[in-house]
Formats: sequence, structure tokens, C-alpha cells
Amino acid sequence: MAPAAPSAARALPAALILTAATASTAALRPDDAEDSSWPQNVIGVNPWVILGVGVAAFAVDVRLLLPAVVCLVLACLPTVHAGHSAPVAMLPMTGLAALGLTAGARPQPTPELWLALAAVITAVGSSIWLESRLASPSAPAAVPAPTQHGRFNPLTAGAWLVGADLVLVVPQLVRALSPNTITAPLLAGAGALAMAGLGLFNRGCSPLTLASGAWAGVLDGATGLRTPTVRRTPMIAWVGFGILSVQAVATLTAADAFRSTAGALVACPLVILGPALAAAGARLLLPWLHQSPVGVAVAVSQSATLWWAVMVQSGASPTSMLVTAMVLATGTVCIVAGFRVQATALRHYGLTLVMAVVMKLALLDLADGSSITQVLALLVAGLACFCLSLAYNRFAHEQARYATETNPAPTDDHRVPPYT
Repeated sequence: MAPAAPSAARALPAALILTAATASTAALRPDDAEDSSWPQNVIGVNPWVILGVGVAAFAVDVRLLLPAVVCLVLACLPTVHAGHSAPVAMLPMTGLAALGLTAGARPQPTPELWLALAAVITAVGSSIWLESRLASPSAPAAVPAPTQHGRFNPLTAGAWLVGADLVLVVPQLVRALSPNTITAPLLAGAGALAMAGLGLFNRGCSPLTLASGAWAGVLDGATGLRTPTVRRTPMIAWVGFGILSVQAVATLTAADAFRSTAGALVACPLVILGPALAAAGARLLLPWLHQSPVGVAVAVSQSATLWWAVMVQSGASPTSMLVTAMVLATGTVCIVAGFRVQATALRHYGLTLVMAVVMKLALLDLADGSSITQVLALLVAGLACFCLSLAYNRFAHEQARYATETNPAPTDDHRVPPYT
């Protein structure tokens, strides 16, 4: 009892100070809604004061994180009623404090971690609720114009912080509470997939639009998968592609680890989730697939995650015939898709894969045969590469001739994307 007594003695004054500071917020709510004489300048400062008091209380006792979040929500109500949106981004920052509890700690369930998880979930829900109080309750959320260039604002910051809480902080807390299970990586991957589907990677997104699904499926800078409205690929699309690709790598890495320890059946959900994340990232770039950097990035991410997932689930080595067949099939699909969408870089990538498979079969897979077999294999490989190059060049020439004969449509034709 001796160690607990000083902790309780320190926590009680901190909790009382936090409660008193929050209670003082009631003075900022006017009795008359039309009264404008109350101190508007204090409205924006008060939540930051409560935040500072909450941080001090958390430093005294980590168990005060959840009460601090509740007090901060109450203190932010007058602020959002006055039209300030900063509290929407302030509350999700609770995840930083919760993440600090897991740093260097042994993964084991403790009351402090459970309270931290409850605090993060409360902060995320309260951020969405405060934004709904900030907006007009009678005005439903509208689907945004994908080409709208809104400047970075607290609502956008709040959306990204909510995504970070759900994809990084919550899975990290779950990993500490439930170690050696696939729950944490599964939550992280599913959360990233959900955030991408709900429209996080759009300029001007907010926590409320994420929760309502108003921007679900919307692509920034495009009205569809084949109808871009801007010439250059938006930076936010590249950022989303990079984040989802990194999450796919982390998911497949976890799947590989769990397959080694728990078996292929346990790792199967993660194996499926990895390519799904890569596909979600590629979807953000699909309207600009005809551009060389986009085509190569999409092809490399999709093929690499697919091969990796097959190797993890089957236990095959990179030099196995199964992986060789997958590479050959991927190259063929890239060549066909490159001709269909007129993406030269995609065709080149597919041709490179096919030729690499042919040379691998000739130089590695048949290397243990006799000298005559090796010579014949090299001859067949050379002939196959020559035939592939000849067929590729013929299709490319026919496509170019067809495009010339049919006369490209003018810029105001409906077949050309309406660039703005």
C-alpha cells in the first residue's frame, strides 16, 4: 500500500484542479444566445489551457488520461459553438499520450492500457461529435467536388489524426493487451483499408465526412477510374499510395511471421489483406495509369504484393516454379493491359518480366542438365525472346497506325478527359 498511497495522493489534487478548470468553462456559455458581450477572445484559448492542465494531470498519473479527455470535450463545447474548429483536431492528439504508454513496456494487459484504449476511442468519437456540433445540424454532408483546392485546415488535420489513431495507436494498444495474436496487424490493415475507402486521401476531408461516408469512393482529381479532371497526378494520391503500400508490406511481414509460428491458416486473413491494401493504393492512381511513373508504380506494387502473398501462403521459395509461373502470368497481364490502356511503361514492364522468366528457365532451372540440354535451352530461350519482341513490336506498330488513321479527337471532344 505504501507505493500506491503517494500515487493516489498526487492524483487527487491533479483531478481536482482538472475538474475546477473544466467547471470554469461554464462561465463562457452565455445565458442569452443573442448576447455577444461575453469574452469571445477567451473561447479560443480556453481549450488549450484545459489541454495543458490535462497533460499535467496525465504526467502525474497515467490513469487520469480518460478523465482528461472527458474534461477537454466539455471545455471544447463553447469553442465549437462559437465557430472554432481547432478542438476537432485537438482531441485525436490523445493518441500520442496513449502511444507513449506502450513505448518500452512489456506487452501485457494492465488497467492503464485499457483506460488508454478507452480514452483514444472516446477522443475519436468526441472529435466527430464536436464537428457535428460545429456544422449546421440541418445541413447534410455533401459530396465534395474532387478538384476543389481547399487549404489545409483543422478539420483536415483532425481527419488525419483520427486515421492515425485508428491505424497506429489502437492496434499498438491491442498488441500490448493481446500479444502474439493477429488481432493488432489485422486491425491496422483493416483500418487503413477503411480509411482509404471512406475518402481520407482527399483534400478537405474531415472526421465527420469519414464517419458519414459522404466521400466514400471519391478520388481526388478524378470523377472516375478512367476520367481524370486534372493532368498531373495529385500529391495526395501519391501520399495515399505510399501509405497503403507501406501498410501492405507491414501486413505481409506480419503474415510471414505468423505463418512460421502459428501456421498458414492463422496467417490467411493477413495474406488476403496485404494485396487488398496494395489494390486500394493503386486505385488512387488508376485515372493516370497511362502516365509512365504511375504505370510503373502500380505494376510494381501489385505484382510484388501478389508474389509475396503467394509465397507466404504456399511456403514456396522465390526460385520455385510456382513463383515463376506467377511472374510469367503477371508479365502477360501487364502487356495486355498496357496495350488496352495505351500505357507504354506498363507494356515494357510486362515484357521485361516475361523475358526474365524465359532466361531464368534457361539459365537456372535447366542448369543441372547435360551440355546438349543447356545449349538447346539457350537456343529456345533466345528464339522465344526474339518472337516475343517481334510480336510486341508488331502490336505496338499496329496500335500506333490505328491511332493515326482514326485521327485523335480534338480537345473539346467528349472522349477526352475534361481537364480543368
